[in-house]
Amino acid sequence: MEEKSLQATVDKFYKKIPAGARLATGATFLMGILVNLFVFTNKSVNHDDIMAEFIFNKQLDIVSGRYMWLIIRRITSYYDMPMFFGIIGMLALALSAGMTVHLLGVKDKLFVLLISGIMASFPINACYYSYLSISPIYYFAIITAVLGVFLVDRCGKYAGIFPAGMCIMMSLATYQSFLALTIGLVFIMAFLDLFRNDFKIGKWFFKYFRYAVAAVLGFVFYFVGTKISLAVTGEQLRQYAGTDKMFSLEFMEILKSFKTTWENQKEFYFTTQAVSSRGFVWINRIVLAAILVIIIVQLVRLIRDKKYVQAAVTVAMTAASPFFLNFIYIMMNGKSSVHMLMKYALILPYFLIIALVCATDWRMLVRKFNVKYVLQWATALCAVGIIYYGALTSNQLYLRMYYNTQAIDSFCTQLLAQLSMQENFSTDEPVYFANFTTFFNENYVTTATFTQDLHPYVWMGTDIYLDWYSSNHLIRYMDFNHHIRLIASNNKSREDEVKATEEFKNMPCYPDGGSIKTINGLLTVKFAN
Repeated sequence: MEEKSLQATVDKFYKKIPAGARLATGATFLMGILVNLFVFTNKSVNHDDIMAEFIFNKQLDIVSGRYMWLIIRRITSYYDMPMFFGIIGMLALALSAGMTVHLLGVKDKLFVLLISGIMASFPINACYYSYLSISPIYYFAIITAVLGVFLVDRCGKYAGIFPAGMCIMMSLATYQSFLALTIGLVFIMAFLDLFRNDFKIGKWFFKYFRYAVAAVLGFVFYFVGTKISLAVTGEQLRQYAGTDKMFSLEFMEILKSFKTTWENQKEFYFTTQAVSSRGFVWINRIVLAAILVIIIVQLVRLIRDKKYVQAAVTVAMTAASPFFLNFIYIMMNGKSSVHMLMKYALILPYFLIIALVCATDWRMLVRKFNVKYVLQWATALCAVGIIYYGALTSNQLYLRMYYNTQAIDSFCTQLLAQLSMQENFSTDEPVYFANFTTFFNENYVTTATFTQDLHPYVWMGTDIYLDWYSSNHLIRYMDFNHHIRLIASNNKSREDEVKATEEFKNMPCYPDGGSIKTINGLLTVKFAN
């Protein structure tokens, strides 16, 4: 009788994992670490990190409809640990990659590696790691979104629905818009099944009806959990969160959201979305062309074989694809900020073309011209370009964020040094920052450090310029305890008096000499006219 051991159990479990899933998991983890290594080994402070370190209010998780954050933060803490959090997040993404490859039935090692590279380098990862203290939360949302689909697929006809619903609930309770990733994955799986020779409409419908039930169940669980958490804490949802907007659009807004999804998908292939910067827009056009060629060939084959129902479903799903790949717009039509950062679901068209190339069972020869072979090369080369673009853009964002952080540190240090040398400076008295807008303009920091040109997938790096960030940097990161006048306050009357004086009007702007003065007893720094 063979003796049981922990090692034997681990080995047995490992051997049960399909080879493609193992390869995808390992490759995604390794490439993800390499692509994002800069941010794991450096520190670029942002305003959310500062807030989490010093004044984090746990109730914000409740009022945002993100009650899973309270549980996750007990494991990951509220603090930044760059390499540690980087590894945690990338491990979750790697496991998601393994499940994705298995769900899509991709077995070719080359295409498994390409899917892994795309997932590891997709520029939206740079947004998540720009908020390093909460990056594990975003990746938890991704892995639970994918796990919900995986459980329905692997746990028999009905056994996986309940645990899948729980996973979808956890994903929603982490960040609502990752539901688009769940729905998009199921759509691709259902679409791939239309290419099977043994396709039967009834069996196909009931198979994917289970996924719909799991999604609805997950939303019900999430809705109930949100109500319970709000009732226990006595809080109310904030409109910012987007939870209060989910599936609550009026009829005309629903019609507008359909238009939005079409426009967004058009932008993905033809204008400013995805990998369109630096002349990469042609990649998405090739992806679209390859998808259409495969679908057309499939339709010709189905019509030739008189499989009209299957052909009709293929046409219908092709027409409906934007709604499933951009489901976040159906939920709230862009009325909440959560749809902006959480665009990881826009990675799905790349999954679709790779899965179609691998799954299509045909060989069309035109004068010895192998169309499938050409499409495989086109898809592979496009994937390589996407991976390159992702790595390039992510690291450009990280480097610029690092420059910005260093610039803010330098600026704040110089400013505090000058304030402390003022004759009337006192730690008990407020300081008036007159006409303060941002540290980042032509007077202080070169615009070369800006990141707007990296839009759309790294736009979150740009909010490092906000006044709110700059003031928090002074108050918390540099331990500057004085009042900074950015919004209406109890000092407004004193400040209005200062601004009305001729002495203030004649002051030069910081950092010129004479831009720091005490006027009417209020230490004033004039930043702009």
